[in-house]
Amino acid sequence: MRMRRHELLLVLAGLAAATIGGLGGGSEAMAFDGSAEVAAGSKVPLPIFKNPQAALRAGLEDFKSGDARSAIEALKYAAAGGESLARWKLAKMYADGDGVPQDDIKAYQYFSQI
Repeated sequence: MRMRRHELLLVLAGLAAATIGGLGGGSEAMAFDGSAEVAAGSKVPLPIFKNPQAALRAGLEDFKSGDARSAIEALKYAAAGGESLARWKLAKMYADGDGVPQDDIKAYQYFSQI
């Protein structure tokens, strides 16, 4: 069976995402990743959330108000707690580079969890 180039790229991207997701659980940052998210304003403590639903509400409110760092952390907490809307929002943000550096692999990982 012959695969077209774009089909092969999709398969390889899926394998890469599965491998990366299996190494670090998918949502944690790896050491020395050099991401700007960690460096920007990392001295301000993040709020503790009562539950994933509260984190989702806080993340969406923070995103609307322009606080991308707090929004990302809240949405990651909500996504880890099973909130599909948080997973979708994170996937869209990473796919579009909206408030975060564009990252197709992270976008794929969050979309695949929905």
